[in-house]
Amino acid sequence: ALSQPFLPSFVEIIDRSGNDVRAIEYLLEGGSMEGWKLKEGVTLGDPPRPGLRAIVEAGSKTGQGHADQWLGYLADIGFQLDQEIKADGRVFTLDDYLRQIEYDVPYNVDQEYSWTLMALSTYRPSDYEWTAGDGNRWSIARLLEIEINHDLGVSACGGSHRMAGIVTALNARRKQGGAFEGVWKQADDKVRQCVDLAHRYQNSDGCLSTNWFQRPGSSPDIKERLGCSGHVLEFVIMSSSDEELRQPWIRQGVVYLCQLLNKTRSANLECGALYHAAHGLVLYRQRMFGAKSYVRE
Repeated sequence: ALSQPFLPSFVEIIDRSGNDVRAIEYLLEGGSMEGWKLKEGVTLGDPPRPGLRAIVEAGSKTGQGHADQWLGYLADIGFQLDQEIKADGRVFTLDDYLRQIEYDVPYNVDQEYSWTLMALSTYRPSDYEWTAGDGNRWSIARLLEIEINHDLGVSACGGSHRMAGIVTALNARRKQGGAFEGVWKQADDKVRQCVDLAHRYQNSDGCLSTNWFQRPGSSPDIKERLGCSGHVLEFVIMSSSDEELRQPWIRQGVVYLCQLLNKTRSANLECGALYHAAHGLVLYRQRMFGAKSYVRE
């Protein structure tokens, strides 16, 4: 059973029996899908339990294209640590999955901790430390430092994912009343800088720069405009206070995305660009107008 209600944004799919099911329910209850590859990890914890490891296919963006991506998004939509996940012939929990990613942080060869930060910041206190698979002490602050020192210009999606992970950690720190000094202050300064750049490079029609945080830019390519504007606006909304969300430039960016999605409703848009644009708009609506009730037909 799922430990929290389904959100209306969950995608519905047709399973192997031809039934219309919710994708997340289907997968967590042991369903198979190309790119969804989970297997038993190492034995961890007290009492000891096998961890759960999600596989990133080398050289492929099929399924999980980045380390800890699945868990980062499961955390973002509110699943609890006691949530059961059926995989590899047995029943695990989300906590088994979380403990495994803690163990595996030294083996993230790209040192891309965007989704790791999302997960850990959701379920652990901001001053959390642990012993990883290399026998060394790691911490959320250490992952944050690695993330802020990466060059956004050579990061996935213009660095917007790194910034989203950083913002998630900062928001959790703020909620817990932690001090903003040292690496936390540096991370907050970087967020403020990127929000300012997004504003400065915004096009007159409301579209955010197709050159991300690097310089101004636009493109005739709808996919590129949707991808860049959607990713960056999502980050801006995550990092802004309720008062800041009322700024005209943010509203203009929201209106632009709504109009773009309306114009392309019949087009087969790239799923990543579409997801981040839609997620940013959902966050904006919830913050500005409150949660919306849905009735599943």
